[in-house]
Amino acid sequence: MERLSCGQVIERIRAVRGQTRLLVVAAEVDRFFHEHHLPLSSSLPFVTVCQSQPSSTFDEQQQQQQQQHQQQGVALGT
Repeated sequence: MERLSCGQVIERIRAVRGQTRLLVVAAEVDRFFHEHHLPLSSSLPFVTVCQSQPSSTFDEQQQQQQQQHQQQGVALGT
């Protein structure tokens, strides 16, 4: 994806609903791996994997928070 336009990256992200995986590396790391013909992947021992909640869980939590805020507003008389 390194040579794709921003729009093309977004298309690929949207193509798989519910999951997106990106490997983000500094330019000098990318250069080093390419110069030495080394594979760069998320399975390397020094890669940190970050995950977010599935969007449905996030949406549910957002709804719960809105309901709590509404209930608090009613309790406070606002």
